Amino acid sequence: MRALVVSNVCFYREGVARALRDDGIETSVSDHSIPEIAQTTALVDVVLVDLVHEGLARTLELTGGTRPVVGLALTADPPVAAAATLGIRAFVGCDQTLAALIRTVRRAVRGDAVCPASIAGVLFASLNSPEPVVSGLPAEALTRREREIGRLVVRGLSNKKIASALIIEPATVKNHVHQILRKLDAGRAEPDSENAAPVGESSTMDPA
Repeated sequence: MRALVVSNVCFYREGVARALRDDGIETSVSDHSIPEIAQTTALVDVVLVDLVHEGLARTLELTGGTRPVVGLALTADPPVAAAATLGIRAFVGCDQTLAALIRTVRRAVRGDAVCPASIAGVLFASLNSPEPVVSGLPAEALTRREREIGRLVVRGLSNKKIASALIIEPATVKNHVHQILRKLDAGRAEPDSENAAPVGESSTMDPA
């Protein structure tokens, strides 16, 4: 397997590259400004891109959409909604380990979508904005009930507490959460590490 790590933070991209190489993944590095990204992408199986650079859209354009991309969150509040809109379907949160990063990379190459609980939480938080949640998806794309449940999730309420507050079944809450993630283009928010949780369950939510 071959990977490309793209970040303007030198020690970060070199550190990630070293972890991948230690796991047997041939890895090269680049920053966001190098036009050779497109040429390099043709030689790798997966691209890892940090989400903090303002040129993220241009970087993804250079990859040509021909390889899976893993979004690397360097902060607790990364632009994951915009990243999902741009086609990123696998994420690594800043609270995750290098081992989790490597697992995410290997799953992305297999075609899996990976969204840890911390990243799903950022997506839910975007529901509080009156602006479009993601480009091309106005807030009205979510139903009134979905927006209501999303805001309660952000507040840390469990499925059972949300169900009790809205006088509905916990299973119904879980179904709404699935629909919210689908409309946010988060893909399948699958568990990946000790910090991840199944779709519809944040790290603070009780099993429904």
